[in-house]
Formats: sequence, structure tokens, C-alpha cells
Amino acid sequence: MDNFKDFTYDYDHYRNLPSFIDEIHDKGRKVIIILDPAIASNKTLKSNYPALDVGINRDIFVKINDTYIEGKLWAGKSYFPDFSHPQVRPYWTQMCAEFRKAVRFDGLWLVSMKLCF
Repeated sequence: MDNFKDFTYDYDHYRNLPSFIDEIHDKGRKVIIILDPAIASNKTLKSNYPALDVGINRDIFVKINDTYIEGKLWAGKSYFPDFSHPQVRPYWTQMCAEFRKAVRFDGLWLVSMKLCF
């Protein structure tokens, strides 16, 4: 990941990741990526983080009293998609499809988390 953000990878340290995954596929193997079902909320990490920007625009993160709940995970401050919201499935599908253009993964493993508020 790039600065612990879902749907990203570190282009500086892993610039050959797409070709490495192609090699894995050429050997008949599959690639499963691991994601936290949370989106980094700290915009100062880098600007233009589509997973955060699109989520905010669609208003799909969990809220209390019209304020997004921000928890702290191993990767830092994060917002959490409200999986009961009707726009979360299209959001998640879009994020996966866009990331798969760069990293041709075959499946996802969403890890459970312990939240710290």
C-alpha cells in the first residue's frame, strides 16, 4: 500500500508489482490481496485519494449525528463504509475495478479489525 491506503500500492518500492503478478498468473497461480474494510481518512497523507474522495462524495461512511466516525487502526485514522448503505456496493465495486486495472488480483480477503476510538 501507499501510506497504508486501501486500493493503492507503493510505486516507488514496488514499481514492478504488476509484471510480478503477471508472472504469478503465467505459472497458473492466483493472487489474493488483503484489505481492511476501512478507508484512510487522513487527507494529508497525499491528495487525490479516490477511495476517500468518492466515499465522501457518495456519503457512504458510518456517521453519528451527521459526523463520520473516525477510528484508529494500525494504518492510522480511518472512516468505515456503512455496508447497509445502498451506495456501498457500487462504491466497493468501483474501487476494486479501478485498482484491478493496475494490480490484476483474483480475490479479496477483508480482514476483521479491532477499532480504537
